[in-house]
Amino acid sequence: MHLGNVFSALLSFLSAHSKGGKWVLRIEDLDPERSRKEYSEMLEDDLNWLGLVWDEGGSKGGDFGPYYQSQRAKIYQEAFDKLVESKVNEQIATAVKSAEVSLDAALTERMQKLVTKLDENAKINLVKVVNKLNENHQAEIADVKAKAVKRINEMRENANKAIATLKESYEVKAAQEAEEAARKAQEAEYNIEFIGQTGNHHEDDHQKSDQPNQNIC
Repeated sequence: MHLGNVFSALLSFLSAHSKGGKWVLRIEDLDPERSRKEYSEMLEDDLNWLGLVWDEGGSKGGDFGPYYQSQRAKIYQEAFDKLVESKVNEQIATAVKSAEVSLDAALTERMQKLVTKLDENAKINLVKVVNKLNENHQAEIADVKAKAVKRINEMRENANKAIATLKESYEVKAAQEAEEAARKAQEAEYNIEFIGQTGNHHEDDHQKSDQPNQNIC
């Protein structure tokens, strides 16, 4: 041990014992080329010679081993995996939440655009669908939306049928009125022709009465 290591060991030894704790010797042997077993044995010999006797760790062992860092790789790997899993789960949760917010916003915007194009009754129904978007599952919302669209299509179809029926009724009535007008025109023409014929008969009778009676007995 060089003086820097001795000074650090003395400070940690005094600090641990002054607070009623235990002084633990941990061997940093993560570099296999520079951390040979004989080096750790020499380190323990130097500490024993200086009177800095450790309570646990090193070759002495203890209840919280292993105390050689090369033997703790599995523990560190498990801790690292938990940290990564926690971070990944956090990122997934954030992404899912962001996607849900974006989806809700997009659906809400689309529903509001549909609301502006329909009559007041359809608006009320579709607003209810928008409100239920935050309460029910997506499948239930899709079902309610489909029913609303189906109802609107039925209303439009019924309106078109009513318009067609009115148009047909109007055409039938117009045809009847035209037929009646033609009949009346024909009657008027007949009456005019009849009156003309009657006037001619009266004029012939008048001329005959004006001629002198040639039949003299």
